[in-house]
Amino acid sequence: MRRELEAIHKFLSSRRQDVADNSLWRRVTELTETGTTVGKRIEFTARDLERLRQFVIREAGVDPTLDGLPRDRATQADRTSDEKLALGGVFETMVTFTRPTGGVIPVSGNPFVPSGAFLSIPAQNLLDRCEVSETVVVVENGQTLINSSQIRWPEDMSNPIVVYKGHGSSQKALVSWLVTLPRKQIVAYFDFDPAGMMMASRYPAGACLIPKDWQALRQNEAGNKLREFHLQSVSAKQLESANNLPAGIRNHILKHRLSLTQEYLTAKGFELILCPIT
Repeated sequence: MRRELEAIHKFLSSRRQDVADNSLWRRVTELTETGTTVGKRIEFTARDLERLRQFVIREAGVDPTLDGLPRDRATQADRTSDEKLALGGVFETMVTFTRPTGGVIPVSGNPFVPSGAFLSIPAQNLLDRCEVSETVVVVENGQTLINSSQIRWPEDMSNPIVVYKGHGSSQKALVSWLVTLPRKQIVAYFDFDPAGMMMASRYPAGACLIPKDWQALRQNEAGNKLREFHLQSVSAKQLESANNLPAGIRNHILKHRLSLTQEYLTAKGFELILCPIT
């Protein structure tokens, strides 16, 4: 239902009176008993537009001509009986930390997190400045956070502060926090492929993590996702000229068409090293 409600909101905000005929809008017209198909378009009368508006008000508790669906479920639950209509995820405003072997997290209160446990705090709490003297590693996905104790970290950073990069508002707050720290303390750990390396190169980090034996990796590596590499043609083109990353590493990824995920590198016990980002 959320897709239909979002479509109606976007349509009414555009002030148009017709849309392209597709499966989504056919469902909308069936639900609301509105619209007339003319060729490859669906046209709406003034009466239809009002019916669409009233449908959203009834289902979502918001007037689509004035406001959209909220991102958090609590706000949506206050309006209707279906809190899942909210656009955001339950934890999208939280930033999540861990330590591979346990340790203190540099946020308000300096809480201790045991090995295998995680600390999630509201993103806005990152604005509470705390002293950060250890390496902070930003990982690309939640699974890497969960498996942090299994990662073969470089010897000089065996127990870093690990944080999930998040998405939406939490990602924005995290980046704002990271830029207040010295770049040399921040390390990005993303997939070893064009998209991952480009993401790392744009992060406020002084280095990224890559396989120690990267020169031995070839296209026929068991976990190499060749199809995924080919889907990253834009990132591959950008990687060619990403001069803030070492040319040898960039060229090796492109030459051998590498796309190795963090999950694979962890599962197979690849030792990691730091790759400088200048």
